[in-house]
Amino acid sequence: DVTIRGGIFENTGFRVGSATLLDPQSGHYFAEIPIAPQMLSGPDVLTGADNALYGMNSSVGTVSFGWKPIITGGSVSLGTGTNDFNLQSIYGAKSTKLDSLNNYTLGFEGEYSHSQSDGTIDNGDHDFSRASARVQLASEHSQTDLFFGSQDKFFGWPNMYTPFHVNETEDLSAQLFMLNHKQTYSLTEGGTESAFEVTAYTRNHKDHYVFSREAPEAFQAFHETDVTSIALSGRHAQSNVLAWNYSAQYIEDSIESTTLENSFTSRKYYKISVLPEYNMPL
Repeated sequence: DVTIRGGIFENTGFRVGSATLLDPQSGHYFAEIPIAPQMLSGPDVLTGADNALYGMNSSVGTVSFGWKPIITGGSVSLGTGTNDFNLQSIYGAKSTKLDSLNNYTLGFEGEYSHSQSDGTIDNGDHDFSRASARVQLASEHSQTDLFFGSQDKFFGWPNMYTPFHVNETEDLSAQLFMLNHKQTYSLTEGGTESAFEVTAYTRNHKDHYVFSREAPEAFQAFHETDVTSIALSGRHAQSNVLAWNYSAQYIEDSIESTTLENSFTSRKYYKISVLPEYNMPL
């Protein structure tokens, strides 16, 4: 769980592009985001009025990421350590100018990462893998990104959720498919720039929890959640001093679970925010 100072359990949202990545009902897996860090800008932590404008179902703050322009390059990482720890990561990107479309570039990038360890204590092991890929069409005033990512994560820990001295485990799987378009334009005499961004995604998350790895049939739980969303945000400069900031998002979700709520299994969310902005030179 990720908490912004001033918040409590599950009050933090995660936003990519214009859309908050919601996790329905189970609420523990907001941060299961199968996107390579090389593809995203550094996080902005939105609180106060910024969170009220851009956040969705996050009462204290939102960690917001944007899509980076693709630049030709790559990297390989290898690591090893104590407790049989090892990690591998490979990333590559290629950007090409298009002759058929003036001032447009086409970019491709992909990444695979894996990490595993026996853990610092007995039954504190983990095994993680992630694969992600993106296609990008970009120009001076626009950027369109098509993304797919998938990750699997197993981890164990004694007394992970309960105080009964058992070796609990959890096995998570997340898939994310996202389409994002960002556009800049100028309509004022002074050339003040305006912009909007549209994001659509579908997300599937599976969770398999085992109370005791020595006796898995004693108690185990299965959850599967699906989320679909479309979002819009932007800033429209009416003049050099007046602008309109806006954000809107629609989310629908569903859950199938062997142990959680089984009568209230789907929801729909709507949010529209408008924030006028006035700049007065001093």
